[in-house]
Amino acid sequence: MKRIWRGKLLVSAVMTVVTLIVLKMIVWMKHSFQPPDPDVLMIPYDPFFYLIYVAPVMFLFALPVSLVSDWLTRRAGKHRWVLSLLIHTGAAALLMFWLGWNLRQSVQWVVTLPTLLELFAESVFSLPTLLALGYWALDEWWKKTGTKNSRTDGTT
Repeated sequence: MKRIWRGKLLVSAVMTVVTLIVLKMIVWMKHSFQPPDPDVLMIPYDPFFYLIYVAPVMFLFALPVSLVSDWLTRRAGKHRWVLSLLIHTGAAALLMFWLGWNLRQSVQWVVTLPTLLELFAESVFSLPTLLALGYWALDEWWKKTGTKNSRTDGTT
């Protein structure tokens, strides 16, 4: 059990750093095509600014989703990883859908089938969903290497 928690915390910490790097790259690419404005570039390039938003999401949302995914898929058999992938990315997409819905509620928008489909597509193909895919892949890799190591050294 201690190894599982250590692995989950390590995956969350690594994905926090990966997310910070990805966000910094996005901001850099966005501003690399425009003339630099010192007032605008102060906050977006500060990694600590992003850290206060990214770390809580990783440790208060992604980590519990991963634990719930492990619990729900423990008896799923050979193709457990598919269900785990759907849970990880689905939770991120649902979070983005909920955030998008609430952001649109502050602006007057008409709920129609095309606008719902657009919101759904934006949620599924969002950066957090892509990062959830990375979180899942790193988590699965950690589980696989941990299982090999515990079999070879005789510990469980």
